[in-house]
Amino acid sequence: LELARGIRQIRKEKGYTQEELSKRCGVSLASLKRFEQKGEISLHNLLEISKILDVLNDFDLLFKKKEDKISDKVKKSFE
Repeated sequence: LELARGIRQIRKEKGYTQEELSKRCGVSLASLKRFEQKGEISLHNLLEISKILDVLNDFDLLFKKKEDKISDKVKKSFE
C-alpha cells in the first residue's frame, strides 16, 4: 500500500486525474483505482503507470543490494 500511496501522490502532484492517467498509460480505470485503494496491480501495469509519471528509473532502487547489518552483528558475536 505504501507504493500505491506514493504513486497516487505523484499522480496528484503532476495534475493527473485517475481517468486521465488511465487513458495515457493504457491501464484500465478499474485497475488504477484498485491499485490506489488496495495496492493490487500487475507488474506490467505498474511499469506503464511509472513510465507516464516519469518514475520508472526509481525501480532501480528496489534492486540494489542493501548493506546487511545483521550479518555484521553476527560476525562480531563470533569474534
